[in-house]
Amino acid sequence: MGEGVSGAEHPGEDGILGIGLFEGIGEKEFRKKKGLENVIGAIDGSHIPIKRPKEHDVDYVNRKGWHSIVLQGTVNEKKIFIDVSCGEPGSLHDARVLRKFALYAQATTIRNFFRQYLLLGDSAYPSLPWLVPPFGDNGHLSQNQLVCYTSFALYMMIWVKILKKMKRQK
Repeated sequence: MGEGVSGAEHPGEDGILGIGLFEGIGEKEFRKKKGLENVIGAIDGSHIPIKRPKEHDVDYVNRKGWHSIVLQGTVNEKKIFIDVSCGEPGSLHDARVLRKFALYAQATTIRNFFRQYLLLGDSAYPSLPWLVPPFGDNGHLSQNQLVCYTSFALYMMIWVKILKKMKRQK
């Protein structure tokens, strides 16, 4: 099966991507716009369509029935990705992909990795000291989830255009 890659695996200035990048990013903006204290971003997953793999093809069939890999990203309030993981098989649930995410490994092994900061996630994610899913899922997107979903939508549109252009050039 495919191995995902994550931005958190590549060290930043202070040896860990997360700590340097997360320091105060968006916290004031989330507080000002949404009334949320210590929130620096939102995390979510998205499925990237792929051709049927020759090996382990069943692992790549997502819940909607098509082959994909999972892109899991963390975005700040400005819809900028602050960490990304991509490449896990589409059959994996967001919570399972999270546990394979380098950011998760760092957050669970490095004491105070997130310090007082929090990420928001949807109901697919577990409640952790640094990750807050919604307390109730009423089937509607919260304003905080919209930050993440619109980021993914914008970047997905860009990738679709790039892929179409690449196909035309062949």
